[in-house]
Amino acid sequence: MKTNHLTGFGVSSAIHAALALLLVPVLFAEAKQPEEPPVLPVELSMFEPQAPEPAPQPVPQVAPEPPPPPPPPKPKEKPKEKPKPKKEKKVEKPLPKPKQEKDLRKEREERERREELQRQREEQRRLEELRRQEQARAEAERQARQQAQQEAAARAAAQAQNEAPVITNPRYRSPPRAPDYPRRALESGVEGRVIVRANVSPGGSVTAVRVHQSSGNSSLDSAALKAVRGWSFVPATRGGQNIASIVQVPVNFKIK
Repeated sequence: MKTNHLTGFGVSSAIHAALALLLVPVLFAEAKQPEEPPVLPVELSMFEPQAPEPAPQPVPQVAPEPPPPPPPPKPKEKPKEKPKPKKEKKVEKPLPKPKQEKDLRKEREERERREELQRQREEQRRLEELRRQEQARAEAERQARQQAQQEAAARAAAQAQNEAPVITNPRYRSPPRAPDYPRRALESGVEGRVIVRANVSPGGSVTAVRVHQSSGNSSLDSAALKAVRGWSFVPATRGGQNIASIVQVPVNFKIK
């Protein structure tokens, strides 16, 4: 209905405008008589005014979706507790059965036997220790006596050497006995010569011996001293009297 009113209003306005245009030249001609303006043809035309474009309808706006809620914060992980060591279950030991009288007697006898063996071992160790101490004491005394004898012989030899003459070609009262060849030296093929000095008493017997020149082998030296100690010499004389003297003799060891 609104569109019809607008159309009618437009038609009416066009008609009035056309009439006004027709009346204007008439009025203008009456005012100016001398000249008559040429009559202009007027063409009337009916036109239908364009309907105004309808106002754009507002586009319904879709309400934006609400933003998704933020994700909930992750719960903090609790530190893992170390597994507690499992408690060992206490196993109750069965109570020992009461021993019979026979077992008790056997155990007592076994214990007494062990104690007796222990006492015997301790006594044996004590006796062995006493034996070792006695042997050590006897060995010390023997070495002391031997050292004293050697020192006395050395003093006598030194004194005799200062007072008695040294004879390098002595005469023997009896033929000297050959020394015993040491078995180990003989098996090894060891030979040598030992120079021995011996103190001779006024009676011609040997009182002390010592090595004047070694053979380089202790077993040969010992065998030479042992041999000379059993020899007998003609005593030296001075002023018609027998005197003590020192003889120097070689002892040879040679494998035949």
